[in-house]
Amino acid sequence: MNKIRITILTGPYEGNSYEFEYDITIGRDINNDLAFPLDLTTSRKHAKLTFNNKNLFLTDLASTNGTFIIIKNKMEKIQPNKDINLTLPCIVKIGNTTMLISY
Repeated sequence: MNKIRITILTGPYEGNSYEFEYDITIGRDINNDLAFPLDLTTSRKHAKLTFNNKNLFLTDLASTNGTFIIIKNKMEKIQPNKDINLTLPCIVKIGNTTMLISY
């Protein structure tokens, strides 16, 4: 399984960096693998990142404010509960938190 790095670019956790080698959930609740309790615009269970073979998928878990991916300087909202195959590196916005996801 690949190791991914998540670097926080903006938001309450700006400058922090995390590494994961397994599927993770992201959200405001502290029981998530990547928790943002200070970002009140993030849902309790906001999104998940899932490894499948050599691919990494992002899924919005029907969050209140949505999950966005920035492609070619354009922010696009992803549909809830639909797996999006990420091309790394990429920039994702969840609540007020913008993060760089890379290998």
